[in-house]
Amino acid sequence: MSSRINGLASDVYGGITNNTITDNYGHYPDNLGDPYNYWYDDNGNATGAQNREFFADNFAVNVTGYQAPSESALKYFPTATVSMEELIGNAAGKIR
Repeated sequence: MSSRINGLASDVYGGITNNTITDNYGHYPDNLGDPYNYWYDDNGNATGAQNREFFADNFAVNVTGYQAPSESALKYFPTATVSMEELIGNAAGKIR
């Protein structure tokens, strides 16, 4: 996996698995401080960063126009990606 192309998938899988499954692209303790509670809190509860990252990564793909991450997202998260693209497209249409 190339981090640039599959960064979105790496970030989301890292968030779901607390960086057990990742392509070295994501959010790690060494760059977020201690205690490390980005994906899960001290009690093991998801912090909500997982869904925020999926949105942020998809939004970045749409803003930059670099489509390779979008293709990767469609491969690994087809339903969520289509839903996100519809949501972003609808929102963009309302501000134009």
